[in-house]
Amino acid sequence: MMARHEHVRQSTARRHSKRLIRMSIAAVLVIVGNLLLSAQLAQMKPGAETQRLNFLQGAWLTEESQTIAGNRHHVRSTSTYEWLPGDLWLRGTTSMTGLPGIETLHAWAQFTYDPRSHEYVMVHTDNQSALVFESRGRWTDKNTLVLEGSHPWEGRTVHRRTVFALVSDDEFTREYLTSADGATYSRRSLTRYVRRVQAASELM
Repeated sequence: MMARHEHVRQSTARRHSKRLIRMSIAAVLVIVGNLLLSAQLAQMKPGAETQRLNFLQGAWLTEESQTIAGNRHHVRSTSTYEWLPGDLWLRGTTSMTGLPGIETLHAWAQFTYDPRSHEYVMVHTDNQSALVFESRGRWTDKNTLVLEGSHPWEGRTVHRRTVFALVSDDEFTREYLTSADGATYSRRSLTRYVRRVQAASELM
């Protein structure tokens, strides 16, 4: 009788021990899961790299010299850039006049920083195209951001390069270049951005 009682006691103790082990494992998994989630959420918060895009934020007046079909055109536009909720994506809208055959060109662009590749990303399109273009790149110095991408066009590949150069808190330039081989680039346009709060006469 005593032996049977001892056997029951030992079995109960083993079940209790296993239950404690399972509970401990579950608690560890919860802690690890929370740590991983916290790390993912931390990565989703805007860091110093993302905030370097602040130079774009605001309302701008621009003037642009653009080459189309071998001809130079003087183009003017207004642009506005603002952070989307969450401050991870900066969205820009542009209305452009002066292009041949187009009364007004409307363009959209979004910028962010990709912590996985350590690259800045620009995605853009306009109302005259069904294509969405993506460019990626880095700051080459404290005042120059270079983004590059490529896309197919009429059976060939067009390589793109966009160079943002900071002049001051109220001015920057954007140079757009293309290449057929990805090695030799030709300038397609050079745009000067001046904050709209400044006198429009500065663009004259």
